Amino acid sequence: MSQKRSNSNIWMTDRLSIGERYHSLISQVLYQGKSQYQNISVVKLFNESKALYLDNQLQSTTADEFIYHESLIHIPFISHKNPENVLIIGAGEGATAREALKWNSVKKITLIEIDEDVILSCNKYLPEMSLGAYQDSKVEIIITDARDFLKNNKNKYDVIICDLCDQIFDENNILNNSFLLSCKNILSQNGIMCIQSGEIPVIQNPLFEKYLFLVKSLFLSMKLYSVWIPSYCRNWAFILLSDNKITLNSIEDIKNTINCNLSQNLKFINEKAYLGLFHPPKYIQEFEK
Repeated sequence: MSQKRSNSNIWMTDRLSIGERYHSLISQVLYQGKSQYQNISVVKLFNESKALYLDNQLQSTTADEFIYHESLIHIPFISHKNPENVLIIGAGEGATAREALKWNSVKKITLIEIDEDVILSCNKYLPEMSLGAYQDSKVEIIITDARDFLKNNKNKYDVIICDLCDQIFDENNILNNSFLLSCKNILSQNGIMCIQSGEIPVIQNPLFEKYLFLVKSLFLSMKLYSVWIPSYCRNWAFILLSDNKITLNSIEDIKNTINCNLSQNLKFINEKAYLGLFHPPKYIQEFEK
C-alpha cells in the first residue's frame, strides 16, 4: 500500500489541555497575519483540508466543520421551529451564517464580530466556509465588541447564537451573568439562545458545573447537548437556553420541521441525529441534574 509523503516539516500544535498537544502537519501556509486582537493563520493541512487558527488554536477545518456548524445552528432552529430574526455573536468563518441562511423562515441575520481581519482573511482564503454568506442581502455584519452591541441594541431576536472563542471554564470569559442577562432581554417571546461551550470534561470540572448552575439560575429552561468533533479530539458541548420550556418533539414532528423549513440538505443533522445529540452518555447527562 502506497503512502502519501510530504516534504513539509511545518507543524501546527494545538493545546488541548495541560500535558496534551495535538499536532497537524501543514502542507501550505495560505495566510498568516496579526490583527489588533490576535494572530490569524489559514493553512492547508496534509490531508488536503484547510484550517483556521487564531492565536495558534484550531478553530475549524473544512473536513469536518459541518459537524460543528450544523449542530450549532440547526439544533436551536429546529427547537424554535420558525426563526425569522437571528443574532450571531462571533461571525468567524461565515459558516454559521451559511447554515442559518438554509432556513426559509429566516428574514434577517445580524453578525457581530470584533475582529474584521478574521472576516476578511476567511472571505479570501476560506470562501468554501461562508459560500457567499457575507454578501447575502439578509446578512448584516457589525464590527464591534459584542458587549457594546448588547448595551445599545433595541431589537428582539428569535434565536441568539454565541459562537465565541472564550472557554466557559475561564472565570474571566465574557459570557458572564451580565452578558447572559443582556442576551436574555433581547430574546423574542419564544426565543432560544445557544452557546457553544467548549469541551465536556470527562473528569469533574468545578468551573463547568459552576457555569451550568449560573445559566440554570437565569433561564427557565436549559438543555445540554454534545457532539464529537474529530479535529478537536473532544466531545463538544452546546447549551440551549430559553424562558420557555424546551421540549424534545417526536421524530416525525422534527422530520416535518426540517422538511418544511430547510431549502438545502444537511450532511450531519436529521431527525435521528437531533434526538441523538440530546441523549449523550451517562456521565454527560449528569451535568444537567
